[in-house]
Amino acid sequence: MAGDYGFDPLGLSNPEGTGGFIEPKWLAYGEIINGRYAMLGAVGAIAPEILGKAGLIPEETALPWFKTGVIPPAGTYNYWADPYTLFVLEMALMGFAEHRRFQDWAKPGSMSKQYFLGFEKYLGGSGDPAYP
Repeated sequence: MAGDYGFDPLGLSNPEGTGGFIEPKWLAYGEIINGRYAMLGAVGAIAPEILGKAGLIPEETALPWFKTGVIPPAGTYNYWADPYTLFVLEMALMGFAEHRRFQDWAKPGSMSKQYFLGFEKYLGGSGDPAYP
């Protein structure tokens, strides 16, 4: 494989196929998902600046991406819950999403056979989990 120099001191991967703890197919799938998360992050970093210049969001939240860590929030953001509750909720929701993603990778198309609030007919996919 490209970039494979055989460095695997813990023996987690088996480049010949199955048999190791981590399959190369799973690693390739993970790279596609991580790339998609990076694209969403780029949009999330640029969108506040664009929306602020358009006048769609308040000026104090329309910061350029490189200034967001410089100016502390200082209590200006009043969410519906405290930060710890939001963190736990985000961890639970992302854990659920990642579990569903792993289930679909292990058995492609299985998400369309399991009830999910009436959306199961849209979750069948193409049979290749990396390209739904």
